[in-house]
Amino acid sequence: MRNMLGRELAAVAGSSKKVKKVQLLHIRGGRLTLGTVLDVKRICWGVAGSGDNVVVSYNSPPWLEVMNTDGRVLHQYQDPGAASTFKYPDFLTTSNDGFIYVADLFLDTITKLDSSLKVLSTFSDPQLEGPKGITSVSEYQLLVCSWYNDSIVHVNVNSGKMTTILREEDGIVRPRSLAYCPQQRKLFVCTENKTDRIQVYQID
Repeated sequence: MRNMLGRELAAVAGSSKKVKKVQLLHIRGGRLTLGTVLDVKRICWGVAGSGDNVVVSYNSPPWLEVMNTDGRVLHQYQDPGAASTFKYPDFLTTSNDGFIYVADLFLDTITKLDSSLKVLSTFSDPQLEGPKGITSVSEYQLLVCSWYNDSIVHVNVNSGKMTTILREEDGIVRPRSLAYCPQQRKLFVCTENKTDRIQVYQID
């Protein structure tokens, strides 16, 4: 999983049993150079930028951390038990106003947290089944991959309303991750099907 941490910094999370690291990448003049390698406790699934820091998610057990770009852990969220907020926190994103949004694959929820990992609210809807990739479109709008529904769902975090904007008939099959380009208003969706292709959609 890769995520931009700013205009010139990106992070790539290793998601295998042998790779328990987050690699920072510097982007200057269209060229990539390797930056700091952050050691993490276990297999890391989600990674996102939060100000000058990095947010990571683990799913066994459910756990979130905020660390600086030197790898020092600043905040932690560990679920207390079975009746907790997370079961399988997978992908995550951050909005321009500093909030963190986490997709839980098993609970079919999107959870909003502040920069110190305090839970603020949780969103759910029958349209959202098996949420995976998630991206922020604006301070109050998210787009989420609904894995089991073969769809892309728009989430208004002010109202909690969810709307399906792309479906299987639009070519969405097992969507895993996505990215939004606000300048071109284009959505890039990575799907896991027989072609394993990246599809591009114009978002009005």
